[in-house]
Amino acid sequence: MLQEDYIMRIIQQSMRLTAKLMGFQDPEEPFYILELIDQACTTALNIDPKLLDDWTEQALRSWMHDSSLHPAQIRLLVEILDKKAEMAARAEEAFQEQAFLQKTIIALEYLNDVEQTFSLERQARIHRLKERLNSD
Repeated sequence: MLQEDYIMRIIQQSMRLTAKLMGFQDPEEPFYILELIDQACTTALNIDPKLLDDWTEQALRSWMHDSSLHPAQIRLLVEILDKKAEMAARAEEAFQEQAFLQKTIIALEYLNDVEQTFSLERQARIHRLKERLNSD
């Protein structure tokens, strides 16, 4: 019972933070985005936000596997990584953008493995991200 309550609370926090991240479009507010990302990482994912910058692709895979993340947490991670890729693109940091695009793809593919249902939308998103990655 306590574990279910904890998971539901994490899912609710993740949904609120994801909604904020996805709805945020103002390029004048990068510090607010970083604050939301930091909050999401520490509260919903229980990690230091700087790890997202430092982790290799293999380290990200290992952490996701070892952490036994709930699918809602993985979806939040996807949105965070995607937002970081977008911010790197705006700052014209091509190497960082590519790294975050690749990490986003890895998280989406991991979500495919974890979730029981096939998602055409997720597959299309992976395809778009790969195209964006290969166009740079």
